[in-house]
Amino acid sequence: MDNNFVTKSRIQSIVPGESFSIFLGIDSAIKVEYRPVKKNTESTGLIKKTNFQTIIHETVITNNKNTPVKIVMYDQLPKSDISNIKVKLIEPDIEQSVSESITPANNIKWKFALEPKQSETKFFKYTIEYPKEQDITIT
Repeated sequence: MDNNFVTKSRIQSIVPGESFSIFLGIDSAIKVEYRPVKKNTESTGLIKKTNFQTIIHETVITNNKNTPVKIVMYDQLPKSDISNIKVKLIEPDIEQSVSESITPANNIKWKFALEPKQSETKFFKYTIEYPKEQDITIT
């Protein structure tokens, strides 16, 4: 990076023209800032009480380089294996987006470009629905 050796790695055999991904180290000119998570909890129902927790994750990416960069960013959307705990993505609207998607590993994937000295804020908002008598911990 910038004519400096930053890491070494192994590459599997590939054929000419085949694409592959490889980690080449951290680029200190790209700043990633995770803002504090915002949470809001509310309850509904008279007989069968249900809690709804709305959570917003926000990340700011800044390109401190003098050249434009292409960014592919992943963030983990929680997934529940328990039937009475439901996680629903509210924003971004993945179905209406060209630059955002959900991976098979339940990650939100963003693709975007940043011009020199430009910042961009990416966020996602989701709700967790669960029975009032059940305690949950989000890590």
